[in-house]
Amino acid sequence: MEIKIEKKDFTDFLQKISSVVTDIYDLDSDLSGFQIAFIGIEENDESKNVIEIKKYLLELYKSADLKIADFGTVYYNADLIGFEQKIGKVFDLVSKFNIQLILLGDLSKINFNILSKLRKHNEDFNFLYLNSHLKNSFFEKYYEKFDSIFDDFYFLGFQNYMVNAQLIEKMNQKQYFCSRFSELTNDLSDFEPFFRWSHIIQLDMASIKFADSPASENVSPNGFSANEICRLAYMSGLSDKLNIFCLSGYSNKLDIANTSAKLSAQIIWHFIDAYLFKKSQKNINDDFKVFHVTVEKDNIKTELKFSLCRNTNRWWFSFLDNGKEIFIPCSNIDYESAKSNRFTKRISLYVSKKHNS
Repeated sequence: MEIKIEKKDFTDFLQKISSVVTDIYDLDSDLSGFQIAFIGIEENDESKNVIEIKKYLLELYKSADLKIADFGTVYYNADLIGFEQKIGKVFDLVSKFNIQLILLGDLSKINFNILSKLRKHNEDFNFLYLNSHLKNSFFEKYYEKFDSIFDDFYFLGFQNYMVNAQLIEKMNQKQYFCSRFSELTNDLSDFEPFFRWSHIIQLDMASIKFADSPASENVSPNGFSANEICRLAYMSGLSDKLNIFCLSGYSNKLDIANTSAKLSAQIIWHFIDAYLFKKSQKNINDDFKVFHVTVEKDNIKTELKFSLCRNTNRWWFSFLDNGKEIFIPCSNIDYESAKSNRFTKRISLYVSKKHNS
């Protein structure tokens, strides 16, 4: 089965880094040794969003320690059945060979049943969506089905005036974690645990302020800075659970001086840089320092064990659930709040789920 791959405009860049990027035409290929795979999603072959991002990405990244499989671009308006077959086959391949998939384009165009296949490869399955709104999102499209495959959903960076308050209330009732843009920018590092715990992470370019990235529908004067979105992409690359990293929302027709295309490339660069760092650390034995804390709320005592990894400076908390110790990523803020007999929003969410189960 052949996937059409756009080459004009960056053939010379491919030649420069031919040892890094390999075009994959045969979807029955042996992909042993590949670490990362790209696939783009476009409306039709007149769309140039993916090719613009790749053009600037290939100018940036020339790591000899990296093997990338490029599945090219698939078009959902050209042949829907063929589109779904190709996407499904790519998902099967990256799962089989344990390859990190980077998806450029609109995740909502992928059939829910295809995405649900990834669930069987994971004990739990969590989705993180970073955007200022939910319009035309994968979540909005498949809201009623979400609980059937996802254990947790994290909606981060939204702006109150762009999201229906009743929908946020419904999400809170489902114990999804929702956090506004202003809460994230107070301390980005406090939200790293959600990235660490996600199997699918989708960063949308509309979450970035217009001054730093103009080329997106529904872009706002308010939003993340270029520096902040790259930091969040780096957090994404450090996740040990991640199956798909999706960058969506770029429209080259709206770009000014290729600003958003270049920023998109830099977002992916930071993701890959973190991914390579994570791989370089995999043979280092973790060294943990353990702290025990008791939090009493409404006359209910909850015993929590906090663990700090000295190698990575990452925090975890754990509790017993039917005799099994459950570990959940957290931050230093969670630990300090527990010491003061307070639950943070994150700890409250998981403790509430435990008591309601």
